[in-house]
Order: sequence, then structure tokens, then C-alpha cells
Amino acid sequence: MTKSIKYVHFGERCQPLIIINMMLNINVKTLFQLGIYPFNTIVKILEDETFDDIMNPQYLKLMYNEEGDIKYNELKYLEVDKLNNYCHVNTIISNSKYDKLLLVHDYGCEEDTIVNYNFIQKSHKLKQANFYEYIRSGDFLCFITILFDSNLAVLEYERMSNVLSEKYGIKDFAIVIFTNDKNPIPENLPKCFEIIVLDDEYRDDIWRSREYRVALYKDIWEKFRCVMKKYDFDHSSFEEQFDINRMPRLGDNHS
Repeated sequence: MTKSIKYVHFGERCQPLIIINMMLNINVKTLFQLGIYPFNTIVKILEDETFDDIMNPQYLKLMYNEEGDIKYNELKYLEVDKLNNYCHVNTIISNSKYDKLLLVHDYGCEEDTIVNYNFIQKSHKLKQANFYEYIRSGDFLCFITILFDSNLAVLEYERMSNVLSEKYGIKDFAIVIFTNDKNPIPENLPKCFEIIVLDDEYRDDIWRSREYRVALYKDIWEKFRCVMKKYDFDHSSFEEQFDINRMPRLGDNHS
């Protein structure tokens, strides 16, 4: 019997994870997506099970740069949405409850006013429901992150493994971490972790040449596919429906 698999993003940045979505033809947004969610912050949110606080205006401030200084504005929101969609510009909103958590493509703002509050609240509730549905499904769960701001040495591996298996009762899962941190991989990691070291820097990919992007995409895809074979998942069929040479720039599609 072929087992099923579901993918959940644990993303320090939203852009590289879009690659996996496009390669696997995934159109469902998951809970920690479209923003900057440091790995250890995700651990804390999962432990507290305080998903509503991610989007709670009580903790949110508009973050902006004024002549080199980072400043913050209090946020208000419209009772009736002016925008019934995600924000397609880089409106950066910080969350004071969770360290370094930044929302980027969720709330849309005009000056200091959120214009799609109800849409985002409804979407966030759906993401939470999907997360719990995945947990209860009995399918193999693949959690994916690509590191930008953390190095491998600082990640809370044991806490993450424990909260998923003990608090949420997930039996069959892997946590795949992409990185270009060339330091030695920490020893004695929980067996659910798969560390994929990429060949090239990907931080500035949005500005680089198509030749570079294709090489990066192939690096991500081929190493991901090899790792998943260890769990008896063969992703080769996806290549028949997707031409990696036609991948768009990162950032061209984040909705």
C-alpha cells in the first residue's frame, strides 16, 4: 500500500519554500508561511499552541525604515475590508510576543491601518484547521525549512522533535532543513531531521541571473528528492509535469 505524504512549511523566509510548492504542485498555504518565522520561534508557538497570537493586532506593529533607523507604528484595522486578498507588497509587520517573527505578505496596510483584517483572520483560521487536519490524517508529514537567519548550531532540535511527537502525537514525520551553513552538522540529532547542505548562496537569488536560478533550483530539487527516497517517496513523476528551466524568479509568485 502506497503511503500518503503532506508538506508543512517551517520557514525562516517565504521565498525559497515557494520553489518546493511549485515543484510539487502544492497550492495549499500552511500555518507558518508568507512571513519570517525563525525555527526556534515556531517551536515556542507549537509548545504554547497560541496560533491566534501570530495574527493578533494586540502584538503587531508596522515596521519601517526611516533614514537608516528601524521604527514602529501602532496598527489599527478597518471593520470592513478594503482588500479581500493577501498583500502583494512587502509590508513588514513585527510581532512583539514572538522574537523576530515578521509578517510580510499577509496584512495589507495603508499608512498605519490594516485594510484586509477580516480576510487574513479567516485565512489564518483555515490554516490552523488544515494543520490539525494534517496531524489527524495519519499521513507521513514532511516539515520543510530553509535557513536564512539562523545557523545549524542554534536550532532547538530536541524541543521541536518532542513537541511534534509528544504534544501533537505525530508518529511518522521528517523535518527537512535546507542550509548553506558550511559548518559541521551537529551530532546526535533526533532521527527525524534531514539536513540538506546546498552548494550556493541563495539569499540574493531574486536579483541573479536565470542561469544561477536554474542551478539553485536543481540543487534544491535533486537533494530533496534523494532525501525523500529514504522514506520510500519517489518524486521523479513531478518532473514530467514541471520544467525546472522555466522557473520564475523568487518573489514573482507568493500568493
